[in-house]
Amino acid sequence: MEYARSIAVNGLVMFEAYYLLCSRYLHASIFRRQFFNGIMPSLIAIGLVAVLQLLFTYFPLSQRIFEVAGLQLQDWLILLVVSAMIVPVVELEKFLLQKWRRR
Repeated sequence: MEYARSIAVNGLVMFEAYYLLCSRYLHASIFRRQFFNGIMPSLIAIGLVAVLQLLFTYFPLSQRIFEVAGLQLQDWLILLVVSAMIVPVVELEKFLLQKWRRR
């Protein structure tokens, strides 16, 4: 149960980090050059959240309080890949909204 809780919480946080990057521009794709304009605050925020998530996942007191377990490297890699699936979903949403607005 602790392992599942760790996967769930860290997965949600990773989805949110990707979503933050995708939603910096409501209409423009993240695959444009302007994506990198002013990205530093978002990267700093994601970095801070990553540090807090590592503490949440591996700090013994945190593990006891929240009843979570440490994750293996392969778990983190799977979470990175699976949570990245939000990117095409958000980009498709932006594309469809632009098409709909043009009508």
